[in-house]
Amino acid sequence: MIRITALLVASALVLAGCSGTTEVTESDDGGSVSVGVGDEFTVALPANPSTGFTWVVALIDADVFEQIDETEFEPQSDALGAGGILTYHFEGRAEGSGQLVLEYRRPFEDAAPEATFTLTVTVG
Repeated sequence: MIRITALLVASALVLAGCSGTTEVTESDDGGSVSVGVGDEFTVALPANPSTGFTWVVALIDADVFEQIDETEFEPQSDALGAGGILTYHFEGRAEGSGQLVLEYRRPFEDAAPEATFTLTVTVG
């Protein structure tokens, strides 16, 4: 009986530590994501910073969720100037719902974005 109890306690501790991060991708554009307060989610979008274009946070409801950590770029190959995936990290801050809008543009130009990514974030 003690062995079974110890096994159940150990399993519960392992599962409690496996609160995986929710990943949102290009296919989720216009959709929504639900996370808990303190839970993280990422937005991973195709990009090619060597062209001067990058995803820029144009709108974020900072009362509900916030950007955390540094943005990461993972090239798809070792070729010079290769495109890849740009990943942003966010965390649920308070219960509620808000919008996230990212624009794919050259931050140094005053021009319309090449693309826009929109997501409704619900934190509960």
